[in-house]
Amino acid sequence: MGWVKPILLATLIISSFLVGCLSNDEGVVELKFTHTSLSGEVLESYSDGNLVSELHFTVEFDFSSSDSNYKIEYFSVGVDDGRESIDLSAKSGSVISIDFSSHGMYEVKLSAFDEKGNSDTKQVTVAVDLRIDWREEATSNPMVLQFDPNPKNGGENPKHIDVSSTVENPSFVEDFSGGQSVEFLWKITDELDDVCQWNTGEVDDGQAQTWNTLHFNTYLIHELSVDYEEGQDLINIDQTVLITYDFD
Repeated sequence: MGWVKPILLATLIISSFLVGCLSNDEGVVELKFTHTSLSGEVLESYSDGNLVSELHFTVEFDFSSSDSNYKIEYFSVGVDDGRESIDLSAKSGSVISIDFSSHGMYEVKLSAFDEKGNSDTKQVTVAVDLRIDWREEATSNPMVLQFDPNPKNGGENPKHIDVSSTVENPSFVEDFSGGQSVEFLWKITDELDDVCQWNTGEVDDGQAQTWNTLHFNTYLIHELSVDYEEGQDLINIDQTVLITYDFD
């Protein structure tokens, strides 16, 4: 029986060697990252019906803290809006920026891959609101502001729409006869031509009036209009439409 101990010892040594080999071959990638804010807004500014500026929302992901048993080859970021994923070689850097030009709730997939093909993937949600700033000056025939609450990526619809509209009847120094009051009607109308909300207004010379409201139909294209009903003075209009998502 003296030969049993050497055999057992040899078996233990071989097993330990094999376990070590297997664990080294497996490799482990640990994706670690930091990011800028995951919620923001796209801003569209209009003057007399013309789009004059547009600001997108950008999220920056930094993967520099990621780790692996082997050399990390590249990082990848994919967004569920149909665009191609962005791949970045680890030799070139560790920061990827994603630009959003449309409102919506986006699922973003983040990945790291090492030289052995091992990977680690995580997912985050990005919420992008849309803010429309609209201004018209010296008009008696205001244009219609159209907005579409349906997200282009096919994700969940917004929580609600904030509307703020100010009508101003400015005084003109050269008008020595004195201005008159202007009567008008605010309306929010959907694509089925149904009037969802409305409010009446009247502004005297040199005065302004604001209508603030929340709208909860976020599934149809809508129009915000100011109907000039009575008066002779030219008016200015400042409006903001904010399409908002519920993001915790």
